[in-house]
Amino acid sequence: MPEQDTKITRAPLAEAIDPLAELLSQAQNAYTAYMQAQREVARAYKQRQEKIERAYKETEQKANTDCAAAVEKAIIAREKAEQQAEELYNKARERANEAYQRSIRQALDARNKAAEGAWNIRNETMEQIWNLFTQGEFNRTLQESKPTDSIEAIMTLSASTDPVLAELWDNEVDATYDDHL
Repeated sequence: MPEQDTKITRAPLAEAIDPLAELLSQAQNAYTAYMQAQREVARAYKQRQEKIERAYKETEQKANTDCAAAVEKAIIAREKAEQQAEELYNKARERANEAYQRSIRQALDARNKAAEGAWNIRNETMEQIWNLFTQGEFNRTLQESKPTDSIEAIMTLSASTDPVLAELWDNEVDATYDDHL
């Protein structure tokens, strides 16, 4: 009977070990599941991090592309504005040069007309003086007048016989000169 006793005593022991083994097995399964879940969570975090990193890089790349396009547009706009400004400057410079040329031509024309007018007056005056001199009126007047009256006679003769010469002599500069005589 001792064998039966051993069987009997071992049976409750096996029954007692089975629930413990089962609990230990469940704990191991739970731990394995926990470790598996932890790996899944870590993998999910890593995937999320990679996804965020890709989104950042895509956003950064898009921002770089948009920035490059905006810079290119700005460069083109600046070059166009510079070209327009240069064209306007050249046109303004041409207009200024044309105005300068017109002013120079007008000044030269005015100078030439004034010089021509003065030359004509000079020629007329010289002709009148020579006419007086050649006609002998000048000599006759000098001979008839006294030596002290000769300057007044010449002035009177010149002013009365030659209105152009009288006009030339009758001015402020001549008056100043006459006052000193």
